[in-house]
Amino acid sequence: MKHKNSIITSLAALAAFTLAGPASAAVVATAATGANGAFTVSTTDLADASQGGTVSLSSGSAVFGSAEAKVIDGGIYNSQNTNLTSETLTPSVGSTLTLNLATSSFGWNLSSIVVLTGVGPTDQWERSDHSYTIALSTDGTNFGTPFINVNDITTASQAFGGEVQMTIADNASAPLGTGIKAVRFVFANAVGPEQNMYREIDVLGVASVPEPSTALLGGLGMLALLRRRR
Repeated sequence: MKHKNSIITSLAALAAFTLAGPASAAVVATAATGANGAFTVSTTDLADASQGGTVSLSSGSAVFGSAEAKVIDGGIYNSQNTNLTSETLTPSVGSTLTLNLATSSFGWNLSSIVVLTGVGPTDQWERSDHSYTIALSTDGTNFGTPFINVNDITTASQAFGGEVQMTIADNASAPLGTGIKAVRFVFANAVGPEQNMYREIDVLGVASVPEPSTALLGGLGMLALLRRRR
């Protein structure tokens, strides 16, 4: 009986651990601060124009007109371009920015999204806030409920530029989403004394692959088609 009770206790502990494990995982936004040009942006992320990514400000407006295209091009620091009016996005409240990712038959498993704000000039250093929600789409058209609401006022000091890089990822290294083909930002108020100023958005991940059962069904479908042709 003592041995039986020990087994029951062990099973109960295992069940508790199993239930508690996933609950401890969460998507988090982690801020880092640096001087002007301190952060390296990607030129090969899934949203980058060189990889086939596209971007549109599908609702709302931006202070700098068509500058939304610049926030995915990966060139802001590689070219050391500091032209604020052509290289930054300052969206109005409620603006919706849609990032269509590079083409992939089964979409992408996203590992992280990195957003960079703030600029170097001393009269702009406070524009480093982050304020937005992010939602994902598996078909490029329909978006689910936002999976994170970022509202952060981590501001670097005026002495070294005030740039803030926000990394959004699962703290247990799980994908942010699987089979993803588009990412949508909806912007809110700047939470600090100035407007938010976005400089780069990188979407990182790897191509999704079909589940074995899906691949098997596809193979069976092709086999049936070949038999019909015979």
